[in-house]
Amino acid sequence: MDINTLPPSPATSVTSLDSTEVIKASKRKREEEDEEESRCKRRSEEPLFKIVHKLVDETQSDESESDKENNGDRGNVEVDDLKTTTTESNLETEAKEGKDDDEEKEEEEPEWEVEDIVDYQYCREQQAGLYLVKWVGWGHESNTWEPEAHLQCTNLLVNFYKTRLKEREDLSPAEKRVLELPPDPRETFQIRQDFLREHCPPVSRKQMEKLFQADKLKHNKQRAKIIPEKILNAAVDSCAKKPNEQKIKWIREQLALKSMVLEREAQLKDLRKYEKEINEIDPHAHVSVINDVDLEGPPRQMEYINAYKASEGISIPDDPFIGCSCDNGCDWKQRNCCSKTSGDFHFAYNKQGKLRDVIVVGSPIYECNKRCMCGPDCINRVIQKGRKHKLAIFRTDNGCGWGVKALERISAGSFVVEYVGEVITNEEAEERGKKYDAEGRTYLFDLDFNSGGEDNMYTVDAAFYGNLSHFVNHSCDPNLNIFNVFINNLDPNMPQLALFAKREIKKGEQITFDYCQNPSAEPISGVMASPSKAVKSLEDESGGRKEREEKTQCRCGAARCRKVLF
Repeated sequence: MDINTLPPSPATSVTSLDSTEVIKASKRKREEEDEEESRCKRRSEEPLFKIVHKLVDETQSDESESDKENNGDRGNVEVDDLKTTTTESNLETEAKEGKDDDEEKEEEEPEWEVEDIVDYQYCREQQAGLYLVKWVGWGHESNTWEPEAHLQCTNLLVNFYKTRLKEREDLSPAEKRVLELPPDPRETFQIRQDFLREHCPPVSRKQMEKLFQADKLKHNKQRAKIIPEKILNAAVDSCAKKPNEQKIKWIREQLALKSMVLEREAQLKDLRKYEKEINEIDPHAHVSVINDVDLEGPPRQMEYINAYKASEGISIPDDPFIGCSCDNGCDWKQRNCCSKTSGDFHFAYNKQGKLRDVIVVGSPIYECNKRCMCGPDCINRVIQKGRKHKLAIFRTDNGCGWGVKALERISAGSFVVEYVGEVITNEEAEERGKKYDAEGRTYLFDLDFNSGGEDNMYTVDAAFYGNLSHFVNHSCDPNLNIFNVFINNLDPNMPQLALFAKREIKKGEQITFDYCQNPSAEPISGVMASPSKAVKSLEDESGGRKEREEKTQCRCGAARCRKVLF
């Protein structure tokens, strides 16, 4: 078939002119669409405000470089300045508006403060416990159910929990299901502390003493011990959830025993510390400090010293004007030893350092001093070498406070301890004696050797300064005698006081001396030191003496006890 014979198509039926116009129209349409699309794209891709500000800065930078090259274009600069000013103004306006909005929101937001917890229910839908809360400043119609996480009122939550716990105590199981119990809002430690504070008050000193006395009677294996903390805490936790009177009573007992045991441990530790302190001051034979009677701590009311302490205005001589010249050592047979040169007194000691039989109570003892020619091993140097026997300061069980006992056997005539304290005048002793007399105690000891018991110049007060002799108790049948000793201090008005064994003292026996050296009305005449007269009588308004109306009871327990101490 000839192609020229085919029917013309729609395209081919249009004339060449029309075809050209159609093509131009389509081209214009496409250009318009491209232009429109370009405009839309620019609008949609317009940069954000901060980027515009950055672009403006870059434009300013570029134009500044152009100005330097072309001497500037004022028109462009003015336009850019205007853009920058507008941008900064917009920034300030938006920031101010944002701040105002925040302030308005803060003012509009109400304050919510919990006034009371009204109820509690467990919400199955939220699977959490909810509290019905009454808010401060709002009526009950505004109460809301809130989870514990939204509430910052621990005290109110704890009070509600305790109240609800008491309300449920006598309810039936069905009633308890209606009155639900919330979880305890406190930490475990706080729960225990609150429980103990409510049900287990602190143990008093009297209660601890009573427990200690009862515990002493038990066998060693049955003595009180602290139960493990884990067991005690478990019992407390159990009672905190479900109170049980019997178990609470057991907890109280265990806590009381624990307090007593801890107090005892602290007491023993303090006693050992005090023992170490006094042995450092008095480094001779060891002194122990023992208290198996009560929970009393160490007797620290007195400052421990090891020699006389001079009071204000008093001087204690320490430079003897004479000494012996025994070249071959001192002996009781020699006629030129200290005892002979001081007044023809008997030589005091035998070779074992004990008192010779010829030395009777009231005889002065003159030991060799720093001026003597004999050496330190001289048998006439006993007191100055210090104690040789182990002693113990111990708590008595007969109401006499502290006492001193021997920790080893002490032979008769052996030096035991020196009585030391503060050396005061007789006038000061009279004033102190009135106070001590009212208290029914005394540590005053008159140094009346030279005065024959009358108008002594000095007195030793061991109330505030002293050694273990401070604790030696009185006995009407004592095992110690007191002697006046002179060593480096030869002042006849200021002898040293030495206590010697009157008889053999057994291990564990309490050492004692007679506080009243002369039980008769008249003081001992002669050479014997004696307790202060300030405790035997009182001074009346006329300056004379009057006897004590009330006597101090004696508790020595001796077979020949006088029943009255002073």
